[in-house]
This record gives sequence, structure tokens and C-alpha cells, in this order.
Amino acid sequence: MTSTSAGDPGLQPERTLLAWRRTTLTATGVLLLCCRVLAVHHTAAHAVAAGVAALLVAALCGGMAQRARRYRADPRNSAQASPALLLLIALAIACVGVLAAIG
Repeated sequence: MTSTSAGDPGLQPERTLLAWRRTTLTATGVLLLCCRVLAVHHTAAHAVAAGVAALLVAALCGGMAQRARRYRADPRNSAQASPALLLLIALAIACVGVLAAIG
């Protein structure tokens, strides 16, 4: 008996695209929560948190669109997103968390 542990190499890029979609959906939910809190509590920290959350959603949409274009062009392409985009997303997530805790 032989076992194939390699799997389908075309599935990894598809899973990556689905992960980008889930993350974008979650960030959109956080943005909506920040807007809801901003509507109730009019503080500068909440306004900045909502703004940073909006930038986060925009960056995630850009990353997701980039990943989708690569996947449509070549389903086996597993090239990573640009490090600058990933750093921007990580910093935005950290800023939203800190501002939500402060506000």
C-alpha cells in the first residue's frame, strides 16, 4: 500500500483565499462594532479606532483582491502577499485593539 500525503497542491491557494475572506468579514464586523460604540460614546479614541478599523478593512480588501487575482490567473500559485501589506494589517489590528481597550 502506498499513501499519498502530498494532497492536492491546488487546494492551498484556495484555502488561503478563503482565510482572507474570513478575516475580512471579521474585520468588517469589528468596524461595525466600532461605529456602534462611536455612535453611543463620542470620544476621540473611539473615532480613531473606527478610522483605523476602516483602514484595516480597506487593506484586507486589497489583499483579498490581490490574492483572488493570483488565484484566478494560476490556481497553483502560492505566492505570499507583500510584506508591507501584511505589516500594515498587523499594525492596524494592534492599534484597533489598543484603542478599543483605552476608549
